[in-house]
Amino acid sequence: MTKVGLFIPTLNAGKEFKKVLDRINQQSGDFELRKLIIDSESSDDTVQLAQQAGFEYQTIPVQTFTHGKVRHYAVEKMSDCDYIIFLTQDVYLQKNAIANILYFIKTHHQIAIAYGRQIADVNTVGWLDALDRQNNYPSKSAIKNWKNRRKYGLKTVFSSDAFAIYRRDVLLELGNFPLTVNFSEDMLMAAKAVQKGYSIGYCATAICEHNQKLNYHQLYQRYRKIGEFHHQYPWIKQKFGSANSQGISLVIGEMKFLISRGLLYLIPSLVIRSGIKYLGYKLG
Repeated sequence: MTKVGLFIPTLNAGKEFKKVLDRINQQSGDFELRKLIIDSESSDDTVQLAQQAGFEYQTIPVQTFTHGKVRHYAVEKMSDCDYIIFLTQDVYLQKNAIANILYFIKTHHQIAIAYGRQIADVNTVGWLDALDRQNNYPSKSAIKNWKNRRKYGLKTVFSSDAFAIYRRDVLLELGNFPLTVNFSEDMLMAAKAVQKGYSIGYCATAICEHNQKLNYHQLYQRYRKIGEFHHQYPWIKQKFGSANSQGISLVIGEMKFLISRGLLYLIPSLVIRSGIKYLGYKLG
């Protein structure tokens, strides 16, 4: 039976964390699941809830946290696993999500990393955040690699840290997650994998609900970090292209959708959000 690790970095995951854990424990299939959190000194009952749900746990000082470091440690700790699934603390796996993404990566041997589809509740996050999810996570699966990079551009190495599965042996071949990287670690490892001749898979049948809603300030901070990441790793854009044209197409597509649904009152917000994303990215 395939041994799969499942890892979540946590910090004060809140009252909804129990639902996240319940959805994980409702998953079934031909796999053995080892579950781990690395917690950054939560002051709520995050660790206790995880333990009750059958998770192992480690803690690290919150001031030493980086996204790369905790994932690096998780890969080292789960040395008995063939695959490792990385989740964030706010995603709700849908039925058969793990079985479907595991089947997808196992049956496409060239895939090093596969990420699942994210959906969002419009009533919770609003139309604009939901549309972003819809555009980044369409209903059709895809396999991206060096050969078709001109088709996908920078999205060749688009992945997700919210719900993705990695071949552990390939992660080690790539040198594991760098300890110091603190944003877009998913894109960094995807880019390294594609350079080595592997593919990145998108599995549209492995679904999670992710209702992350960002205000204007949070949106700016997110895109500033993305800009900083690309300044730190300029070779990714050099090899796979810029996101500028894709961003323009996304805005035009979302504007057409809003017009078609009679949601004209949201167009000013779309324009403001787009400007904030662009400004944050350029200043990063």
